[in-house]
This record gives sequence, C-alpha cells and structure tokens, in this order.
Amino acid sequence: MKQLLLIICSFLLLSGIGFAQSLHIIETNGNAFSPSDLTVNVMDTVRWINSGKGFHNVVADDDSYTSGAASSTEWVFDHVFTLPEDSRYYCVIHGGKGGAGMSGIIHVVNTTGITVTDGKILDYQLSQNYPNPFNPSTTIEFSLPKSEFTTLKVFNMLGRAVTTLVSEQLGAGNYSFRFDGTEMASGYYYYKLQAGNFREVKRMILIK
Repeated sequence: MKQLLLIICSFLLLSGIGFAQSLHIIETNGNAFSPSDLTVNVMDTVRWINSGKGFHNVVADDDSYTSGAASSTEWVFDHVFTLPEDSRYYCVIHGGKGGAGMSGIIHVVNTTGITVTDGKILDYQLSQNYPNPFNPSTTIEFSLPKSEFTTLKVFNMLGRAVTTLVSEQLGAGNYSFRFDGTEMASGYYYYKLQAGNFREVKRMILIK
C-alpha cells in the first residue's frame, strides 16, 4: 500500500494535472455495432462487448488491432487509441473494410486543442510517443508557439528522472526527439515537457 501511494503521489507531483483518459463502450446489437460512430480523445480506451447473441469479432481496417477470431461466446475487447486519426473497423463475418455491413468508425481527437493558421502554431502541444508500447526506442514530438527555455525529461514510476532529452532555449516550431530505453527495465515511464509556464506529462510503456 505504501508503494502504491508513493507511485500515485510521485505522478501527481510530476504532472500537476491528470491524464484525460476515458472508457467508451461499444456493444454488438444484432449485426451492428452500437454506437457505430464514436469520437474519443487520444489515450482513451474503447471497449467492445459481445453479449454472446451473435457470431462476431472486431478487426481494424488497417489490421492494427483485433479481438481475435469471430466467436458466438461472450467476449470483451479493449484498445487504447494513441494517435489522432480516424480508425475504421468491422466484423469479418457480417461486415467489411471501408464501412461495409457490420462496421464502425472511431474518430480520435487530440485534447490539446492546438490550432495552426497559415502554418503558424498557435498553442503548445506534447504528442503521445510512438510507437507505444515500444522496444527499445520511441519518438517524442512537441510544438512551441514561441521561443522558450524548454526541458523534456523522462521519469520512472517512482518519480526519479532517468534522462534529460532537452534542456535549452528553443524557438517556435515542431520538434522530434528519440528516447532509447535499451538500458532501461520494462515498465511504465513518464515524460514531462516544460516550456515557460506550460507543462504537460504523458505516460509510455517499455516492453522487452
């Protein structure tokens, strides 16, 4: 219990804010998904539930996720969406790619609300690392609307900094940095961007 409280406190101290993560439910209803059109935020979890009344499964149009083989038994499938994009999916028995038959679409939006006008960045943004989970390296991207002294650090679950990727004055623009976890143990890590008064923390997973 003490270790759990330490982890929670460390995360709160690091972030100053919580992760905007929500759970969204999609159920099979006859030969349809309900709802079939859903909008979620980056890092939200979508849960598909088959009550056992139909022979169904879930397969992404781009094959990036699947619940497995179609089954008439009760099953639950969870997927976390890490990138802002539209993701189509279908049931291999009753649907097909591109919205055919028993299918659906997930609209994944970024919660930071960044706006770009005529190529100019009007807000700060820290993107979810990709790939995630990763082994052994991953890419972290962020955007600055103006010149700021910027730090980008990686922390372990106990709140200890394991590496500093950035610590310098940066101009307005988009930036991309690689984090190499070759020497790190598997587990959850957090990366924190601080630029002027802006700060944000996101979680990533190293799996070896």
